[in-house]
Amino acid sequence: MGEQANQPRTPGRLSLTCWLSWATLVAMFLGNTIGFTDAVTGSAMGCGSDWPLCNGQWIPSHWTMAMVIEYTHRVSILFTSVFLLPLAVLAGWRYGRRSEVRWLIGFTLGGVVAESVLGAMTVLFQNPPAVIAVHLGVAITSFVALFLLTLTIQRLDRAGGRPAVLTPLRPLAASRRLSRWSWFGLGYVYVAAYIGAYVASTGYGALFAGWPLPAERYSAVGAAFWVDLLHRMAALGFLVLAVWLYALARRERLRRPDLYRASMVVVALVLLQALSGALLVWTHVSTLAFLVHVTLVTGLFMTLGYMAMQVLPDPAAVQSQDPSTRWVRTGRQRAGA
Repeated sequence: MGEQANQPRTPGRLSLTCWLSWATLVAMFLGNTIGFTDAVTGSAMGCGSDWPLCNGQWIPSHWTMAMVIEYTHRVSILFTSVFLLPLAVLAGWRYGRRSEVRWLIGFTLGGVVAESVLGAMTVLFQNPPAVIAVHLGVAITSFVALFLLTLTIQRLDRAGGRPAVLTPLRPLAASRRLSRWSWFGLGYVYVAAYIGAYVASTGYGALFAGWPLPAERYSAVGAAFWVDLLHRMAALGFLVLAVWLYALARRERLRRPDLYRASMVVVALVLLQALSGALLVWTHVSTLAFLVHVTLVTGLFMTLGYMAMQVLPDPAAVQSQDPSTRWVRTGRQRAGA
């Protein structure tokens, strides 16, 4: 068994672990979509104040639309967990030598557990906006962690390495400036996502009709004015940040075309995010507009998470004694260019 585990895989052939990871990712995406629908339609109390029971029953005897949405969301989390637990075991066993794999498994598992706890708190504490906002943020974070785990497993399989041996995936380093700004961008979108989730959970977004700036006055909407304005300013700030990331990545497009392509995706997603924000305002936060908006936020988080992971030192390349695969910086990069 140990000898088989050390045998190199056929390059390009995906393992069972990889297919299981993709299946889990699809299940989590569907579960998150149902959860976002749950939040925007106000269906979190569809099963009453009971958890994990639904109106005192495991399977309700009568249904309402809010009950269907809330109950389906709970089942989807359970269904995702059925895939996730064996995935964590297999991924840890086959690819656990890579530190990012271990971290991503931990983030994904921790996120799903936190989602369940926050879901229970949402029901037991009667739909508090702050808890709903954190719930939405954790759901996106755990999905992005699973996406990065899936991508890492697939790349390792494509490389055809051995599970017991570290396989280099990113031998060339990015500049320190691009590395720092990539991580800053990830943190920025994380905070901005929570602000947006809070706006959605409070229902403040439906109070405004103006775009790109609110046309309403503070005297008409009260504290909602400043919360909504903060959300819009955060979105504008991220547009500036996305352009800056693109400019930095463009300087390294020959050495790190992966980061250059990712930076272009970030700019495109930010622009689409702005348009979806306008759609949210014009439709007074319709369910479809909200799902489009939150899906674009997830895409942004995924892309920036990819960039943040790709600027990290590769554990295999750092340890390698082969000059052609050693993780290196040029003199200009060491200076922080």
